[in-house]
Amino acid sequence: MLKDINLELIKNQADKFIMPFLAFLKKYVEAFLIMIFLLMVIFWGYVFYIYAYNPVFTDPKVVVTTLKVNDKMLKIVVDDVKEREKRRVTIQLIDVKNPFQDATENITKIETATSTTSVIR
Repeated sequence: MLKDINLELIKNQADKFIMPFLAFLKKYVEAFLIMIFLLMVIFWGYVFYIYAYNPVFTDPKVVVTTLKVNDKMLKIVVDDVKEREKRRVTIQLIDVKNPFQDATENITKIETATSTTSVIR
């Protein structure tokens, strides 16, 4: 019983405030949409001015600093690059079998290779 009374009271209070607000929105919806559109255009203009128009007419702030080279780190990096180059060359020289080739093709190639070598002898 108490819950029903509280729910009715809440519903009446909500109807008192929500219905006039919805009626107000219904009456002035065009004005709100126009205001939102104008605010979006103003915001777009501000962003355009800040990031597209303004940088063209301002000088960039250039900061020049000297670069200090750490000889120890440079030597480590150069040695690492040389080591990688050696590994790359050795990898290129390795003959790797084609894993996508049929096994019977490998056997026929081996047989033809042995038969040609025996003929050459």
